[in-house]
Amino acid sequence: MQGKFLNEQELAAEIGVSRTAVREALLLLVSDGLVELIPQRGAYVPPVTGREMSELMELRGVLEAMPPAWLSNSAAVSFRSRLHWIPRKHGASAEDC
Repeated sequence: MQGKFLNEQELAAEIGVSRTAVREALLLLVSDGLVELIPQRGAYVPPVTGREMSELMELRGVLEAMPPAWLSNSAAVSFRSRLHWIPRKHGASAEDC
């Protein structure tokens, strides 16, 4: 999704939440610097730099190396499973990680 505008209505339908929830999430992403709000255009996902990609891969490695006891928690397992979207969403394959 990097380098593209996000459609609130499509995101809400895909995730199964209200548009209000999507707007609130987008505002959090804006505050984290991951999304930009462009007047009259909407939410824009700027391209990820090589340095940012490297940092994401490093973070993923750290999280995946956490002790199995921590990962046995169902919430942690759910979170860990979501990490696999990182390389796909940013143009890398799982094998690159």
